[in-house]
Amino acid sequence: MILPFAPLSMSFDSVNYFVDMPSEMKALGVTEGRLQFLRKVTKAFSPGVLIALTVARGVGKTTLMDVLARRKTGGYIEHDIRISMLPKKKETFARISSYFEQTDIHSPQVIVKESLIYSVFSRLPKEARYNEK
Repeated sequence: MILPFAPLSMSFDSVNYFVDMPSEMKALGVTEGRLQFLRKVTKAFSPGVLIALTVARGVGKTTLMDVLARRKTGGYIEHDIRISMLPKKKETFARISSYFEQTDIHSPQVIVKESLIYSVFSRLPKEARYNEK
């Protein structure tokens, strides 16, 4: 099995994410129909570069990553996401990307490289040769 590797860039422009306004907020007099969690988030990632989102708690890091990975099943998403300048296809995105959620449990006894190796070995088929992994 040959696993080709092609470095790909990723960009997203004006990512917005909304949910229906909770009834509790409507009861307090809020008149908007939607509650916005992400507003016009724009960024580009270069191939081969490890990205760490390290900003304050509650700003939307996990929400942004879930929206980009299409893990959000509810709400309303508006975006322009591109992989190497081509529109992102949901069917292939999971095969070319990965991220560690903040709830992932990592052993304090292993280094980052070992965690990444574990991830590769758990995702790729066992038929893949060691040096390909």
